[in-house]
Amino acid sequence: MKCLSGYNRHYYIDKLYSNNLMFKNIILVIIKLLKLLDFDQIYKYLKILLPINYRSSIPSEHLIKLEKLFLSKSKFEAYQKIISLWDELSMIDIETYNKNIYSNNNKIRDKIVYYDMINYLPNDILTKVDRASMFYSLETRAPYLDNNFFNFINSIPNSLKNKYFSQKRISKNILSRYLPEEIVNKPKIGFGIPVKKWINNNLKNIVIKNLSNVDELVEITGFQNLRNLNIKYVSNNQQAYKIWNILMLKLWLKEYN
Repeated sequence: MKCLSGYNRHYYIDKLYSNNLMFKNIILVIIKLLKLLDFDQIYKYLKILLPINYRSSIPSEHLIKLEKLFLSKSKFEAYQKIISLWDELSMIDIETYNKNIYSNNNKIRDKIVYYDMINYLPNDILTKVDRASMFYSLETRAPYLDNNFFNFINSIPNSLKNKYFSQKRISKNILSRYLPEEIVNKPKIGFGIPVKKWINNNLKNIVIKNLSNVDELVEITGFQNLRNLNIKYVSNNQQAYKIWNILMLKLWLKEYN
């Protein structure tokens, strides 16, 4: 889906980002108010106004990403913040890849798609697939990564791949020949683990026991923002995954360091 520009960020960062300071500040104030009022509850009533295939299964997470978008100084910085839990992490400088397939194209969407393919795809998605499959001694293959298919897709203009409020146009047009429309246009639904629920309940004591020494955590990671992380109550999944990541690191160091 990366080469087909299948993620929302491949389109919306380019279209929604604005350099208009007044507009950005107005949007940020609205977002802040929605977060204070519990956006998940508000969204339950708002979503009836949206077509089914445009509804979000994780509205509060999308609101946080929208906030990151309008807090960024550039479109590519917005992309970096949206895909990472940690703003402190240095990202690959895409400009150094002067031999990449998009080297002569200045469109931010192409750079975002390319960055997904050199970083997010091998270091996240394919890594997880490989670990999960090899645990059960299974060999997996990714047909979309076929060299000929990949090169062909990258020769197709973005205008044919996506249209406003319509991503994955090529694959959807093909599938619509064989599957009902309600399946082809069904909203994307993630299958992440319930980390927030775990940390607020079963793992709460373990978290407090291992992550209460903030100075130690900052020394280990170098992330000063950990001083602002509330480990006693987790209000959103991004906060939960930060705590989960640090907890796993701390337990690993305790076991093997």
